[in-house]
Amino acid sequence: MDLYSAKCRELLEGGVHLTDDVVKSFIKEHSGLDLTAPELEIDDKDQWVNSAPISIHGENKTGGYVLLDFFTYCCINCMHILPALHHLEQDDSLTVLGVHSGKFKNEKDATNILNAIERYGITHPVVNDRDYKIWTSYQVICWPTLVLINPQGRIMLIAIGESQIDRVCQFIRNTLRIFPAGDTGPSVAVVHHRGGEDGSHIRYPGKVHYDVESNSIFVSGTAAGKGRVLQLNTDGVIIKTITGSLVAPQGLCIHGNRLYVCDTTTHRILSYSLDQGEEEVVCGTGQQGKDLEGGKPGPEQEISSPWDVTPINLDHIPNCSGSMLVICAAGTHQLWGYALTEVDIKMRGNLTVKKEKCTAWRLAGDGKEMNRNNTYAEKASFAQPSGVTFDGKDTLYIADAEGSAIRMVSLPSFGVKNVAGGGLDPTDLFSYGDENGKGAGPRFQHPLDVEWMGDGVVTVADSYNHKLKSVKQRSTFDLCQDLNEPGGISYDKYTGSLYIADTNSHRVLRRHDSDGKVEVLDLKKGRPILSCPGNPVTFLNTKEVDSIKLFIRARDGRQLNLEESGITVKCYRGISTEISELNLSSEVSLQFSRVGEVDGCSAVDLDFKVISCSEEGTCHVDWRRHRINISADHVPNNGAIHLTLP
Repeated sequence: MDLYSAKCRELLEGGVHLTDDVVKSFIKEHSGLDLTAPELEIDDKDQWVNSAPISIHGENKTGGYVLLDFFTYCCINCMHILPALHHLEQDDSLTVLGVHSGKFKNEKDATNILNAIERYGITHPVVNDRDYKIWTSYQVICWPTLVLINPQGRIMLIAIGESQIDRVCQFIRNTLRIFPAGDTGPSVAVVHHRGGEDGSHIRYPGKVHYDVESNSIFVSGTAAGKGRVLQLNTDGVIIKTITGSLVAPQGLCIHGNRLYVCDTTTHRILSYSLDQGEEEVVCGTGQQGKDLEGGKPGPEQEISSPWDVTPINLDHIPNCSGSMLVICAAGTHQLWGYALTEVDIKMRGNLTVKKEKCTAWRLAGDGKEMNRNNTYAEKASFAQPSGVTFDGKDTLYIADAEGSAIRMVSLPSFGVKNVAGGGLDPTDLFSYGDENGKGAGPRFQHPLDVEWMGDGVVTVADSYNHKLKSVKQRSTFDLCQDLNEPGGISYDKYTGSLYIADTNSHRVLRRHDSDGKVEVLDLKKGRPILSCPGNPVTFLNTKEVDSIKLFIRARDGRQLNLEESGITVKCYRGISTEISELNLSSEVSLQFSRVGEVDGCSAVDLDFKVISCSEEGTCHVDWRRHRINISADHVPNNGAIHLTLP
């Protein structure tokens, strides 16, 4: 089998046009080899998804060709070939059969595999090869590997990796045409698993982003099989649903008045106006990119599987200027940049990078899947970077998923170092586990996100360990457990709230710094009905008390139900009020006192529950939060805030 695998590789990588004659000649040339396909030695029906157990030689044959896809669901390369497999399985004479030989311990669990199958939209049969029995019998060495088997149980093709998938598909189509399956008996029924589309507002939330300006939460995921992003207030009320052309959204960030979204399977960065909602393609052509350097205008520049994104301002870094997005290009194992303005970066010595606005280019990583640290950005290597956060000064932190490591990137050189986890050998991508410690001691299992918390602390979504961990000074400790493959986290420093995308539980959670308690945000439909100017309440250093008045009015034809409406007041960081709840009236006056040090995180939240009714008697219950940022060094503003119902 090894010899034939090598011959197949020579053919696929040789560049020869795969005509019918070439394919026929290749197969006949090796007809003397013993290429009998081993039987699938897994009979436990509980380990099969989308079909009953299938055999190669026994009674449960499919009745035609079988294409074995050896995969592990964490693997970005395995994800890349799924569209090609979907096209191939439209041929009734071919059954694609996924053999899931999981890399990580977490991936050997049948329930987790089922979640991945639903998340990726896989409809062909899949078997859980948790003990590597099938993997070993077929002498597989890496993911993905494809093995084509004819109706007589003979191996026709062995293809390793994703790089030649187009030629693999051409070979298979030609083979099916040259050597038709014919009438080989009844086929095994394939029953597609349809996941629990239960009317949820979002399923498999991937990433979450808290935006301080709007005091709202953005969550990426799917619903009814389509990509979407939800904008929520902090009570879980859905303010806005964004769909556009999204298919599989992941990373999110906001810069200015625009929301930026990584749409992984379409290999694009999209942006949306927060006011009007119009969609714009920022980066990517819609095709999987293989370019490792970049340099083209964003919409013309192909990229590969962007998984996360964050904005950074370079103006405060010596000899640098401009603003940019940093993108985790998981598909090419690199970090990429997108210039939001003209960008000027003095990386090291005489090396200066200048990019025009809207340019996309490689920042760091040579494209090799490894954990290689290097002071030279172009010589470092990543292994499926999937989460990024910025400390606001000069350091990026990266969740390097396949290496199970947390990496740091220093600006402006973009040199790469290890923070925690991973192996000492750069090629070792199997040093994973669930251990806390310091330096090389900690172990993660496929972390998918990181979040800067301040004070030198980084929180990690240790996804396949189903928990969050904190890292400080290269030491780790558990922060939150009993999750289900959390994929995204985002921190509200004003309230000490950490928002969590608990992916496989289809939930958004909030953890409170004050007591460590975790609550589920109960997502509910609603619509914002209050338009709040951002007038700040401020304190002089010598002033102990300040107040604000709220004037509330309804537009023509609407009336407020004052008896059942109300306001809840929450104060943070040195601010207090004697009133925590009050009824809604046309004029509300609140007085705040300073009870401690007022800093940049001091704030007052006013949570409104407003019931308004039309002349026809139709009433609506709506929620809205208005944040008042408190400052200790500005002249107090005693003006009123006018709130108007739309």
